[in-house]
Amino acid sequence: RRCHALTFQSRLLLRRGHYQQAIQRAREALALAQDLRDLPLEARAREALALSFYRSSSDEEARRLFLELVPVLESLGDFEGLERVWNRVASLQAALGDPAALRSLDTAERFWAGNLNERGLRNFQRGVVLAHMARADEASLSLELAEQDYRRCGNSSGKALANAALAMVHGCSGNLALALKHARQGLPFR
Repeated sequence: RRCHALTFQSRLLLRRGHYQQAIQRAREALALAQDLRDLPLEARAREALALSFYRSSSDEEARRLFLELVPVLESLGDFEGLERVWNRVASLQAALGDPAALRSLDTAERFWAGNLNERGLRNFQRGVVLAHMARADEASLSLELAEQDYRRCGNSSGKALANAALAMVHGCSGNLALALKHARQGLPFR
């Protein structure tokens, strides 16, 4: 119970922007889970710790922790967790301009467990990476899929963000009519 409480407290602190305190609580939870030799508790605590570093912009440490979490989640058969982790790894790789992000996104796709938000995030990230690689047609296709996923799950800010990215891709490729259409649909981010 204490391990669950510490992990939950870490996530609450993270939501409030108290990154160092969130890291401290997640470390306490991880140490306790390791003492208990409880693999599911350890997986949750490791994910909370990695997410705390991820949100605090400690990218290299977050990537290392996420990759250490992969074998634990594989041994548990936790496909939802694997999808989340590979999405975060891809996000960190994309932020560094690493084209390996596309491989990580493909890996995450293999573990898709039905969460449209995670799939929308994956398609959005793929679209952004492809746009940076000047592959506009593929980027717009991925961003359109992201917009559909976000629309289907009711995530209006995700939908608006995907439309804003679509407007950028179409604008850069010279298709101003489509760019304007998507820009209007992405109004919250104008």
